[in-house]
Amino acid sequence: MWTWVVCSAVCILTSIYFIVYKRNDPEHKDTADLCIFNLTVMVMSSVLFVVFLKNTGLPTSPWYYIILMGVIAISVDIGLEQAANTFRRRIVRLVVALAVAGLTLPITWQIVPERFTNLDIIASVMEERASEEDLIILNPYWLGITFQHYYRGKTKWMTIPPIEDLAINRFDLLQEKMSAVNPLQPVWDEIEKSLRSGNRVWVIGDVYPPPEGVLLHVPPPAPNGREGWWVMPYFNSRGVQLGYFLSSHFVEGQVVHIESMDEVKFSPGIEAPIVQVGKGWK
Repeated sequence: MWTWVVCSAVCILTSIYFIVYKRNDPEHKDTADLCIFNLTVMVMSSVLFVVFLKNTGLPTSPWYYIILMGVIAISVDIGLEQAANTFRRRIVRLVVALAVAGLTLPITWQIVPERFTNLDIIASVMEERASEEDLIILNPYWLGITFQHYYRGKTKWMTIPPIEDLAINRFDLLQEKMSAVNPLQPVWDEIEKSLRSGNRVWVIGDVYPPPEGVLLHVPPPAPNGREGWWVMPYFNSRGVQLGYFLSSHFVEGQVVHIESMDEVKFSPGIEAPIVQVGKGWK
């Protein structure tokens, strides 16, 4: 973080110096104009990106800022290039760049082995253990984007809510499901059909058993409820609805232990869903 702060500060100070003190100098006029453009891009892109995130109202993750980091990195590089306008300063710039790379390498090396998903492992397990007549359920739906990339089995699988196109994260289709009446009914029908036929249902992801004595709250079609278009209450509710449905109808259910994941190091909060399996209808 401090590397970004220091480099950005040097870039901003250098740009201000050329704009204020060198703009009327014919020898540095082009450099001053470049600094004006560079500083404008750096400031405006940062402000507009924050405004965009604020207006969407969506929760963010660190990797959402890679686009902004790319723009700032280019701006910083241009600013530092103007500061390193002598041979000695260019040598200093190169030495500092190599030092920063050397200092951050151990941290990066620790992160490299961390997995950002275990769905490739889960997909291979499903290929081995799930029969063609079984059913696989993934909750929330975005797990299906990664799952379909790795899964080569023949078992039918569905997401909660059912999303038809999982090539990318289709928020427009998610919005349709949020505004639909009883969008999970196709999932309940398929689970019932599979269990009544004596087959198993594999559940990958979030399942929240409802607390004792607490009524199940199902948000109304968006944006008619107090949740509006805020998506998290719908995700949480679907996990509870799934837990309620399974606990009400599973005769047998258990968590699936996957031995190949015991020695795997996961990055916190990334795709590492729990797998459960159940059979029998009651």
